[in-house]
Amino acid sequence: MPAFQLHKWYADVVDPTTGHLAICYDSELRWKGLTFRFTNLLRFEPPGTRFASASFGQPAQAGLSEDQALFTLKQRGVRGTWQQQAPALRELLLETAHGSVLWECCLPAATAQVVMGETVLHGLGYVEKLTLTLPPWHLPLQTLRWGRLVAPGHYLVWIKWEGPEPRHLVFHNGTRYVDTGHIGDDEVRVGPFRLAFEAKHSLRAGLVGKTVFQRFPWFKKLFPVRILHLDEAKWLSVATLTEDGIVVATGYAVHERVEWPA
Repeated sequence: MPAFQLHKWYADVVDPTTGHLAICYDSELRWKGLTFRFTNLLRFEPPGTRFASASFGQPAQAGLSEDQALFTLKQRGVRGTWQQQAPALRELLLETAHGSVLWECCLPAATAQVVMGETVLHGLGYVEKLTLTLPPWHLPLQTLRWGRLVAPGHYLVWIKWEGPEPRHLVFHNGTRYVDTGHIGDDEVRVGPFRLAFEAKHSLRAGLVGKTVFQRFPWFKKLFPVRILHLDEAKWLSVATLTEDGIVVATGYAVHERVEWPA
């Protein structure tokens, strides 16, 4: 068993009728001989209402069906299902003598339903799992950009690391592009495709010590200052995908930029 092990599920859905977004996180951290469980729910309701809730140590259920085609999640006040619409993606982003980062995009495109009390969201969604055995404060990173678009007939997922161990990956409908094109805060370009972000809505911004972990000051004491000073900007955008200048899809993109302190 590695000295540090973090499993983090991320699952989202956007309801196209209302534009409402739900992002569910379910994390398990094993470290210093202890096991911690952390869940988080981030909601957005246009034109700009945001809700966030978090719980620590609460039992949660998150995982894939035996055939890997259905993801289910149950948290306090939340339950959801995601049905796979495209094959999974997998990438070992980093492997060192001290640990690794494994990215598993289990459902790059899914039809989803999330129930939160009397609120029910139906729409297209996305599910991924990160497994880290290298503590995030030791990652060779200066800037991370990540995002996903799910639209009828198309999905796009991108990862960009800037720093000593750069990574530049884009996946479009199963095609993998490496170290080509452009990944930015306002657009992604790869091959004949261009994804332009419009009507950007801020979902979360600021140091994670004051946002993600704000409600758990005792938990923050476990981490080095460097991890608490990660500066995150996360957005929900209406996005247009063009191929050779011709519009082929419109949908919602969730994307982020995270800056590591020097």
